[in-house]
Amino acid sequence: MVWAEAAPTRDEAFAFERRIKGWTRAKKEALVAGDSGRIHLLAKPPVERPSTSLRTSEDGSLAKKD
Repeated sequence: MVWAEAAPTRDEAFAFERRIKGWTRAKKEALVAGDSGRIHLLAKPPVERPSTSLRTSEDGSLAKKD
C-alpha cells in the first residue's frame, strides 16, 4: 500500500476507491505524492492543459529548431 486516507463512512470510502480506479496512472502518482495541484491539472481534458512537450514553448506554440 502506498497511500491511505480515512473516510467518514464505509460507503464514502468505497465511492472514493471506485473513482480513483478510473484515474490515469499520472493522476494516481500525483495523489501518492500529495500533489493536489497536479491532480487538479490532470483532471482537465488534455487540450486544456499546458503542453509539457519539449518541442513546444510555454504558450503552446512550436519551438524553433536550431
